Amino acid sequence: MKTRILPAIAILAATAVMTACSADDEPTPRPRATPTLPGPSPTYVAAGRQFTLQQGRSVEIAAAHIRVSFDQIVNDSRCPVDVTCIRAGDATVALNVSSSIPGVLAPVVQLRLVVGSESSAAATGHAYGYRITALDLKPAPRSTQPIAQSDYVVTLVARVG
Repeated sequence: MKTRILPAIAILAATAVMTACSADDEPTPRPRATPTLPGPSPTYVAAGRQFTLQQGRSVEIAAAHIRVSFDQIVNDSRCPVDVTCIRAGDATVALNVSSSIPGVLAPVVQLRLVVGSESSAAATGHAYGYRITALDLKPAPRSTQPIAQSDYVVTLVARVG
C-alpha cells in the first residue's frame, strides 16, 4: 500500500506544479491607470455665459465638447488711457478652438477676433457650431508701459449658432 500512495502523491504534486506554471504563463490583465497631464484640471464654462480667459489658458464649453484657448494678442492699437486719441483703436485676439473629446481627431479652428472695432461682426467667429464673441480686453494700454502677452485677459461668450 505504501508503494501505491507515493506514486499517487507524486502525480498530484506534478499536476499542481504544472497547473501553477501554466497559470503564470498567461498574465492576468490588470487595469491601467489613466495618465494625468501636467497642469490644472480643465475649467468648464456654460454656453451663453460670459467668461474671462488669460493668455495661454483654456476653458471647455460645458456639454459642447470644445476647448477654447487664448493663444495671443496679434496686435493692440487701442488708445492708451493716459492719451487723447482721435480714434479708439482696437486689438486682435487669436483663439484656438478644438474638440475636447479624447481620441477625436478634429481640426483646430483658429479665430482672430477684433476687440474695440466699430464693426461688431469683427469681434465674432464661428467654430464647431458655436459663435464666440470677444467682449472686452484688459488691461487697458498706457503710453508709458508696454503690456506683456501674459498680462492680457479677454472676456468672451460662446453661444450655440
